[in-house]
Amino acid sequence: MSTTITSQLNKSLELLSDKLGTQDTKILLLALVEITLKEIDTLDTFSQRIKEAYASLAAANSKSKSKKNTSASSANAGTFDFHPLKVINKVDYEITPGAAPDLNKLVTMYGMEQLPAALERYRKPRLLEAVSQIEKEYPSHKLAGKSKATIETIIAFLVEHAKNQ
Repeated sequence: MSTTITSQLNKSLELLSDKLGTQDTKILLLALVEITLKEIDTLDTFSQRIKEAYASLAAANSKSKSKKNTSASSANAGTFDFHPLKVINKVDYEITPGAAPDLNKLVTMYGMEQLPAALERYRKPRLLEAVSQIEKEYPSHKLAGKSKATIETIIAFLVEHAKNQ
C-alpha cells in the first residue's frame, strides 16, 4: 500500500474514530469491514457507492504513483516514504494515529530527520495535545499563540523540543 493511501486511510479512520468516539482504529476498521460484508447484499446502492469510491481512489492513486517523488516537496505533500530506523516488537511502541503523537517513539522509530514528516500525518488537535503535554512537563517550554498556531508552527515547536531532549 502506498504511503499516500496509508496516510489517507489513517486520516479517514481518525476522523471516523473521533466522530464515533472510538479509540482503537484497527478494531474500527474490522467493524467497518464486517458490517460492509453484511450490508452489501441487502443495499444495492451501497455496493455501487463503494465501487465508485474505489474507482475514484484507484485513479487518484495511479496518478500520484506516476508523479516523480522529490524529497522536500514530497514530505510536505504527504507522500513521504518512511524508512523505520528500528523495528520494535513491543506493544507499548505501537503508534496509534488517533492519539497525540509520542515524540520519543517517533524519534526512536524514524529519527530526527523524518520527524517533521511523521508529525504531518497527525491532525491539529492531536498535535496540540502533544504541545499541552510538553507544556505540563516543561513549564518553561510554551508555544506562543497556541490557539492560532498553524500546523507548521506546531510541528516546528515539537521538533525543536525533541531536538533539545
